[in-house]
Amino acid sequence: MTVFRGTTGADVLVGNNGVNDAFRFKIAELQAGDVATGGDGGTDRLDLLDGGAVDFNVVGAGISGIEALTLASAGNQITLVEDITNTGVLTVTGRNGHDVIDASGFSAATRLDATLGAGNDVARGGAGDDIFRIDPAQLTGADAIYGGTGTDTLAFTSAAHFGAPGGLDALQGIERIQLYSAVGAANELTLTDDDIMTSDTGIITVVGGAGNDTVTAQSALPVIFEAGKGTDSFFGSEGDDIVRIVESIATDGSEQFSGNGGTDTLALVKAGHYQILLDDTAHEAGEDPAIAIEGFEVIHLATGGITLELDSLFGVDTVSIIGSDGNDTIDLRVESPNWDDSASFDIEIGAGVDRVDTGYYDGFQGLGGPAPRPVPEIVVKAQAAYLTDADQVVHHGYLDFQNYWNVTAVQITTGGTIGGIAGLSDVETLYFSDLGNTLTVNDADIDGVKHIVGGDGKDRLEGGSVTAAQSIVADLGAGDDVARGGAGSDTLRGGDGVDTLRGGGGADLVFGDAGNDTLVGEAGDDILTGGLGNDRLLGGAGADVFVATVGGGRDTADFEDGLDRIDVRDFGYHNLAEFQADGSSIVAVSGGASTEVRFGGGEVMVLSNTASPLVTGADFIFVA
Repeated sequence: MTVFRGTTGADVLVGNNGVNDAFRFKIAELQAGDVATGGDGGTDRLDLLDGGAVDFNVVGAGISGIEALTLASAGNQITLVEDITNTGVLTVTGRNGHDVIDASGFSAATRLDATLGAGNDVARGGAGDDIFRIDPAQLTGADAIYGGTGTDTLAFTSAAHFGAPGGLDALQGIERIQLYSAVGAANELTLTDDDIMTSDTGIITVVGGAGNDTVTAQSALPVIFEAGKGTDSFFGSEGDDIVRIVESIATDGSEQFSGNGGTDTLALVKAGHYQILLDDTAHEAGEDPAIAIEGFEVIHLATGGITLELDSLFGVDTVSIIGSDGNDTIDLRVESPNWDDSASFDIEIGAGVDRVDTGYYDGFQGLGGPAPRPVPEIVVKAQAAYLTDADQVVHHGYLDFQNYWNVTAVQITTGGTIGGIAGLSDVETLYFSDLGNTLTVNDADIDGVKHIVGGDGKDRLEGGSVTAAQSIVADLGAGDDVARGGAGSDTLRGGDGVDTLRGGGGADLVFGDAGNDTLVGEAGDDILTGGLGNDRLLGGAGADVFVATVGGGRDTADFEDGLDRIDVRDFGYHNLAEFQADGSSIVAVSGGASTEVRFGGGEVMVLSNTASPLVTGADFIFVA
């Protein structure tokens, strides 16, 4: 290192490249026209040898290439310019005097890294992301730290003990607090609304250290806590707080995080296996231990490669779990009868290959435990393209509990073609989005899901390759939908809209509902119900039933006399006499080639290619 000593004259001091140079001046020796230039590649330092004020705007541009500035013990008042450094960072170290460090003229391209001493100090940052370092014992109400407009950090250089409110009154414009990080060092910090209001964003982030840290938020404003390597505790309040797990958690399983009020989030940032088990179930060897949490409404898997084992969650009604675009594993299976079954779960999986398990472990010991209570279904959400055959959503039932906690559903959140559902097992319902979805299914797909429910868009369901071993149950909802069943006995419902539904083989139930629908039974003994609107009913092969409904329109059926029948039970008729007494009639049309069954309320069913004399009471299904 080369040491350069300034004088009262016009100095020209030029440092060397690749070494750490030191330029030392008394206050009176720093004047306009002086040149002190650090070389490239080293950490060059400017030392002030006595107390007093320096305005580097006045000293001029001759001071440059400086990475560090050391103040005198007697205290200095310095006004900085960002041209003093060319690295984008200026480190300023104060001592025990009363210092004023003003970097408010810095742009976002340059940040201040200031270490404050024991005096009554004032420090002002600029537009960059500044750092202010201080021993917490030396932070008093006589100090003032102004962060400026960047994302600014207060970093403690020893363990902080601010267990009571009001310890951070010296701060303004601070967005991050870095707790002291040393093994065995325990920090304690209590934050109020006044503390958080020092942040320009109204949110403050606390970064834990290597020791056992405790952060308490007594505020209605949000706090973000990044847990460190120690055994940490966080107690939230009314704000929408976030706890980020960025390091491996403690080995004794004593991490405690409480969200309390607000909509609180637990974010898992590091890949690994996380257990959140509140029923005192021991974690398995080789796994990360249990985290004790309560009152969190959201769990965010912020990176891929995470396995989340969540047996119980106390203090909230609904928990949202947000997966990453990596490969996530989410295990919600219950291990013992001590679980809290009052919460329901809303899970969103991303673009990776994901697995979600719900229900009960194979070794679940439910008998003799508390009676289970019915709860809302667990919903697994996925974009249409993100749900593929490689993803797995598996519900595990257990004896008589299988109809209680819990029922699992899958919700598609975007329009378009669904990638595949072969990985679904014992899923109660697959919900389409309201933007229109297309799905092609086979036996393996239908074996894993009990019901398919469409949204308000134009949905298309293709089940032509499904064999007689499986039955499709689908309610496609509003929109102009198209569906084809398989060889089994399917139930297809169109909902509102102009729908085209084909039953396929088997004894199918096909419902058009509102709209002018086309219903095709195809092979098998089918039941076709047009519902509202003017519908076309094609039974196909087999002994089919065409259902007339009160309030229906003008339906046309390919009625085959002696084989097909007309169901009029919706009108309450017990026999043909009641049918006629209500003003209903059987009328020949099309020159006698076809027949209209006209009901008293104006509903009509046209029996094409069937002469009226052939239509008798034996062709109707009446109320028993």
